[in-house]
Amino acid sequence: MAKIVDLTHTLESDIHIYPDDPKFSSKPAFEFPRGDGCRVHALRLGTHTGTHIDAPYHFYKDGKKIDEVPLEWLIGRPVVIDISSLVGVRDRFRVEWEHLEEYEEEIRKAGQGDRILLIRTGWDTQFSWTRSQGYLLHPYFTGDVAAKLVEHGIRILGVDALSPDRTSIEPVWGEDTERYGDDPWALHHAILGSGGLIVENLTNLQEIMKETPGKEWVVNFIPLKLGGLDGSPIRAYAVQQVSAPVGPTTAFLC
Repeated sequence: MAKIVDLTHTLESDIHIYPDDPKFSSKPAFEFPRGDGCRVHALRLGTHTGTHIDAPYHFYKDGKKIDEVPLEWLIGRPVVIDISSLVGVRDRFRVEWEHLEEYEEEIRKAGQGDRILLIRTGWDTQFSWTRSQGYLLHPYFTGDVAAKLVEHGIRILGVDALSPDRTSIEPVWGEDTERYGDDPWALHHAILGSGGLIVENLTNLQEIMKETPGKEWVVNFIPLKLGGLDGSPIRAYAVQQVSAPVGPTTAFLC
């Protein structure tokens, strides 16, 4: 049997959400104790709740909507890089290209392969700090990183944090931008602007960095088929399978 790793956080009532996004809730619509003969729940959540994927339409009015994303984009062999030792537990650690330059060959291989890059920051370990500011103070990536990822052909960027961009906890974006001196949405603008996708709130990425001779990991980021919308929660997971022959345009590292 193939080994499977769950890369998804469980949707629960106290799950972390982006500031001011709709809160997750589930309420019984039909119940056995009421004599309904079955059980059905009504859900309330946003398109960016929990582990989810952003479509270009999230930021661009003419961008591809989530139901328009080809399924073949969402399944593939990833490159995974680990910067958790660099980030540590430092709040709002600013990741610049100089921090990722040593991984440039791996990133290049990702762009030449299935175009999926996953970055492990280790911040998923703080996901249990529900509704506290701790999880909101995640590391983020600067504009020079965004430009390089697009240059190298990355189509899907996945992170184990709330966002690859800085999360503002101040009421006014302008104040936050003035303080940090850059585009607060650099990664979203670059990746979604190039027609790509962003997967947020991943977990367990360390598990798919473990190599097994003759085996490789394939990730699956399948969203709900929500007509005309900007994103969707997903059940993200990775399957370990027998390695396929690697050609000149499908090289990868995991």
